[in-house]
Amino acid sequence: MTRAPLTCLACGYTGHDVTTVLVAYDDPQPVTVEIPVAHRDDAVTVRTEVPGVYGAEWRCRDGAACLARERALAAPAEPDRPRREHP
Repeated sequence: MTRAPLTCLACGYTGHDVTTVLVAYDDPQPVTVEIPVAHRDDAVTVRTEVPGVYGAEWRCRDGAACLARERALAAPAEPDRPRREHP
């Protein structure tokens, strides 16, 4: 059984080589998270900084190709060149 192709939310590419990845959104302040870890008889708390806002999104597995497609979509269109008049 094959799965349906997914669409990348960054560049719009649709295919079977799109997967779910964790994406950090623009947020200026990181958040400190405490993770309890069981170690033998003790419980140790590990503190780590994570982006303030993050989530799972569908993205291309080939990051370089995805970035190139995303930049091509965001590039401003060339202005129309005036036609030359024939003498």
